[in-house]
Amino acid sequence: MEELRGEISPAPLVQDIAAEWFHQFWDRFAFAGSPPRIPVIIEHASVEELDQHLGSPGGPVRLESISEYGQVQKLTLHVVRDIPFLCQDQLPRELFRALIDTALETPRCPPWLQEGLSARARGPLARARDRFLLNQAREHGRLPDVRDLVEMGHVDHEVHRAACGAIVDQLLETTPRALIPLRLQQIRDLGLEAFLRSTQEIDTLHKLQQRWVGDLVDRRG
Repeated sequence: MEELRGEISPAPLVQDIAAEWFHQFWDRFAFAGSPPRIPVIIEHASVEELDQHLGSPGGPVRLESISEYGQVQKLTLHVVRDIPFLCQDQLPRELFRALIDTALETPRCPPWLQEGLSARARGPLARARDRFLLNQAREHGRLPDVRDLVEMGHVDHEVHRAACGAIVDQLLETTPRALIPLRLQQIRDLGLEAFLRSTQEIDTLHKLQQRWVGDLVDRRG
């Protein structure tokens, strides 16, 4: 049936890599229970074919969800193979996005928080590239402001995604893994600025901006 619709059944390799990422997420973030089944994976020959299939432009890995009465009923992961760093970057990012509502118990995450969490879940090569992009942006005076990121309705620029990851790193770096869902729910429900005011140290968006940019300089130097 998939072939009749112009879809290509995934090779076992992609399924295996996705399953391995789920196991890594469980080990790294100490989620309760066992990893769930991975979403259905459908491969496409090109980004153009994927755009046509979903009816909108986007990247080479995209998560499609079908919901009823506010509950996700089905997740499908669309993948374009042979993309550089696919298994270090886009694949783990979208796989982790599928877990935010369930494993992290934080549905309705704002876009900046969702992107930041997904950015943290990727492989070391992708994280190293994020640091390179952010340092390059800093050197050219183009680092985004936290307030602008928080207000974005959609985060799709590489530097903006990298910045969201760095900010989430800053917010969660001292949080015990078991308390991460609670911390995320507080950020979501209060909003970032009000959440910061409830902490003792980084209590404003300006201080958060100074801290994560300062960390960027320290790691560079």
